[in-house]
Formats: sequence, structure tokens, C-alpha cells
Amino acid sequence: SETTQATINSKSDAFEGRSFDESQRSVLTARPKARIYPVFGRRRRRRSSDTKLHDFEHKLERIHLREQLRTRQKLYGKIEKLYETRGLNGTACVLRALCETGQQHKGGRTEPQSFITELLRAIFVFPTPSRNHVSDTVSFEEPALHPTDLHIVDRPYREAPTHHGSCSQLFSMCEHSIWE
Repeated sequence: SETTQATINSKSDAFEGRSFDESQRSVLTARPKARIYPVFGRRRRRRSSDTKLHDFEHKLERIHLREQLRTRQKLYGKIEKLYETRGLNGTACVLRALCETGQQHKGGRTEPQSFITELLRAIFVFPTPSRNHVSDTVSFEEPALHPTDLHIVDRPYREAPTHHGSCSQLFSMCEHSIWE
């Protein structure tokens, strides 16, 4: 037992001349000082004074955003089918989830939650243009979105997150809430 402990100590001392004791371990497990929010599908933008480069980046961002909206539309259809296989009204349940998520995140960013909660939030919040870091939801009057982009996502999906009343009453065909 003493030989094993000595071997462990010598290995830890040999690792780049460092030994990892409890005091150092607590530094590694301390909570980060800066808030870390999971962001899906966003890239860091470079600052540039070149207008051609800026226009090109804006065009690429718009293409990226349209693709995200297309894939989101497909995903909602698949989630609807999953609900229907369980005997629920898939459309009403997806719209209720969009409505509830939109109401929860209207005030801006919230504290990070569990992995599953953040994953659900990422699914049921529309992607935003990266130049607009203040809002979590897409404003469909946003200049980055062209009027033709609005037709990528069906109207009920676009309107559900902006509803101000009770989501459970509006979508009463679905008794299941993803947030409860």
C-alpha cells in the first residue's frame, strides 16, 4: 500500500513538475467567473472597415440564417410526427412549445440551465442574425431578413412565439408542456 502511494505521488510529481493536491483541485472545479451561454450555429464575426468584405459577410450570414430556418421547419415537422405517434396533436404541441419558449425568453438572456433545458431552448427559439446579440428571438421585421425569407417558416410557427396570452388555452389540443 505504501509502495502504491509512493508510485502515485512520484507520478503526480513527475507530470510537468506539478503535483495535484486538494487545494489545486478546488481551483479546477471552481465555477467560471464569466457566464457561459451555449450558442448553436453562431460564428465569431471579424471587424473590418472594408465594405465589400462587410457586404459579403452580410450575404453569407443571410444565407446561413435562411438555411437554419429551413432546417428548423423540417425539425418541427419531425417533432410533430413524433408527438402523433404517441397519440397527441403534434402541431398543437409544437406550437405550444414555441409559444411557451417565446414567453420565457422575451426578457433577453436567462441564466444557463441544464443541458437538456438548453437543448430544448435552442430548438424552440428561432435563430437570430449574429449582429443582433441583444435578442434571443428573430424579429421578422429585422433588416437582415428579406421578406422572401418569411415564407421559409410556416406562419403558425412564426406567430406562436409572439403570443401574449395563455399558451395552454390557445393550444388546448395539447395537454403536454415541455417546460413542466
